[in-house]
Amino acid sequence: MRRNKWLAKFGITLIGMCSLFIYGFSKVEAAEWKLFQATSVGNIYYFDSANIKHFPNDVVWVWVRIIETTGLVKRN
Repeated sequence: MRRNKWLAKFGITLIGMCSLFIYGFSKVEAAEWKLFQATSVGNIYYFDSANIKHFPNDVVWVWVRIIETTGLVKRN
């Protein structure tokens, strides 16, 4: 009985992860990434201008892509 519960939880988790994986990739393919911030550390932030959603309570929903780098260092 305990094994069946574990197997059911594992199956539900696996299905959820797969659906999230597929849904995420379909949104990224049609994305129009635009730069909106770059930090001195080297992190670069983009937002998807094609998929911005506005909600009635003044909330904006948007996909954000973060690229973490070590920054540009020039050595002599």
